[in-house]
Amino acid sequence: EKAAARDPVSLAKYAGRQLRNPQGPSAAVLRVSDFDTHANQGSDKGQHSRQLSELDDIFLGLKSGLKDGWKHTIILTLTEFGRTVKINGTVGTDHGFASAGLLAGGMLKKGQILSEWPGLANKHLYEGRDLQSTIDYRSVCAAAIEKAYGLDHNLIADKVFYEPALPRLTDKLFL
Repeated sequence: EKAAARDPVSLAKYAGRQLRNPQGPSAAVLRVSDFDTHANQGSDKGQHSRQLSELDDIFLGLKSGLKDGWKHTIILTLTEFGRTVKINGTVGTDHGFASAGLLAGGMLKKGQILSEWPGLANKHLYEGRDLQSTIDYRSVCAAAIEKAYGLDHNLIADKVFYEPALPRLTDKLFL
């Protein structure tokens, strides 16, 4: 098969087709850059809005490439930083403490939010400006690995994440 164009949406469609192939790979990593915006994040026309639209198109591209393979799929998003709760002077947010992760795919339980939500009151914010981190996202990653590959949670927690006490979230997230 001809290689895909190098933009994330084309690569997502190509990855979906390759993942669908029984002799193909079992995992793919797609990097979506330029989320480090600090301005106009609430606007429908800003960079952040365009990035979220592209992320939506990436999910749809994977789904179209996978076809029936979607029901055996986990999409896991990762970011290296969170965002502040309070808007800065350019109608954006700066680097913060905690973040949110998006998951998709046919192996997930339908439509849920998994959180220990403390709220947005100043008394609940980390250092008075950021979301509190209430779930170790490594637990979400470990659950995805466990479900996708059938590995033991304790092995993943100890040997992959070097945290034997990592909570097990598999039954909360997956069918």
